[in-house]
Amino acid sequence: MTTQAQSQHEHLSSPIVRVGVDTDLDRRMLDEREWLLTDGAGGYAMGSASGMPTRRYHSLLTCALLPPVERVVLLHSTADILWLHPDTPRARPVDLAAAHFADGTRLGGGPSKLVQFEVGDEAVWTYDVGDGATLRKRLYIHEFRAAATLRYELVGAHGVLECRPLLGMRDHHHLNHETDPHVRLAGTACGRSATIQRGDITMTLDATGGSSVQFRSKLHWWHDLKYQLESDRGYDDTEHLFCPGSFFLGLEEPAMLLARLGGHAEDEDLLTWPPPGLERKEKRIETEIHQADRDAEEDD
Repeated sequence: MTTQAQSQHEHLSSPIVRVGVDTDLDRRMLDEREWLLTDGAGGYAMGSASGMPTRRYHSLLTCALLPPVERVVLLHSTADILWLHPDTPRARPVDLAAAHFADGTRLGGGPSKLVQFEVGDEAVWTYDVGDGATLRKRLYIHEFRAAATLRYELVGAHGVLECRPLLGMRDHHHLNHETDPHVRLAGTACGRSATIQRGDITMTLDATGGSSVQFRSKLHWWHDLKYQLESDRGYDDTEHLFCPGSFFLGLEEPAMLLARLGGHAEDEDLLTWPPPGLERKEKRIETEIHQADRDAEEDD
């Protein structure tokens, strides 16, 4: 690759920022380092590098109902539990949740096991889950599709991930100060997806891949989550989040959870990896690099 082509690649690719985690001080500092991914239509995902939500705008998927405005928080976060060595005497849970509560309780299993965070075209968290195994969690925001994919890959062990999605389903400026009895599970499909409604807002969660996938409905609310940066700024800082149940993902193979605006639909292209948007970008970069190489040869 010529110098000109290398420069072209660096210009077209999103820069990758990697943060290693070696000490407890590093972990505390990651609460203050923020990242942002956008979908080109007013939607976004953003959060702290540690995975701990610290402000009202932190989410894994916020979409614009009327692009690029009327933004709503759909998938706020996931409270994950990795069940290592299931069905054996060595079976044990690994808590990967990250949340603060108004009573001072902190769920910090995820941040305490984080060994690296990186962000470029996607956000990637790498966890040391013990027994020589690592779990990689990736987040990709689909351009102009009001959708996001979470991908989980376990290396070095056998395990099942229990993914508990926490949903805001609210305007991104305003917090859920009360539980809403009108939030409901509108339907499921093949034991792999769930559609949730709140008033005029509908969203769907679809699981795919993995050695096994199962959704188990258990409608409940998580109460009094607190956002420290909102507290520091003197704003209202506490809200409730809705959980429709758990997705159980067998991780002998990588598994994915797709969150998107709208009801059930056959968006098969969104259920593939690499994501179609990322593949198109890589092909575009490859084409333009080849063109840069040809231009450089002609100049010589």
